[in-house]
Amino acid sequence: MRIDATVARLRLRPHHSRRFSLRLAHPGLGDGQTRTRDVRLMPKRGPPMQGNRTITADDLRQFTGTENWHRHNLARGVLFTDGAKFAADRAGAYWLLDEIAFGQRHRKVAVEGFQLWRLRVDLAKKAGSLACEDGNGKAVYRKRIPYTDFPLDEIILYFADGVILLPSEY
Repeated sequence: MRIDATVARLRLRPHHSRRFSLRLAHPGLGDGQTRTRDVRLMPKRGPPMQGNRTITADDLRQFTGTENWHRHNLARGVLFTDGAKFAADRAGAYWLLDEIAFGQRHRKVAVEGFQLWRLRVDLAKKAGSLACEDGNGKAVYRKRIPYTDFPLDEIILYFADGVILLPSEY
């Protein structure tokens, strides 16, 4: 009960990172004995995302090659480059990296060694379409995006050898 009350009180301020002591039963201790451990409810993060997401095509063209490979959190076999991470960070578009990573489960997509992923956005309607092409202009997968606040009218990402990257990084 004590823990539930603490958690409930902390949920009133979800943007603050709080620590509290949690009494845990430990298998090495006898009955009724407990061990205290500090628990961080929310990880420490950078500043919250701002409402005005700004990214331009010029911002994306500055990336040539990558210094770091970032592993996708859910599709562990998929990596992405610094440029793709920048686009996802600045535009709030990790969902786009997810769509590309999860798109690999479709047979027609997975057989393509090189994939060109194109997101087209109608900025007025805040809707778009995502297509995977084989590199020769032939679409092998399409998905309608009913809502997106992606700030550009179009972005192209490549997927090759298990890596999501910007065209300038290829």
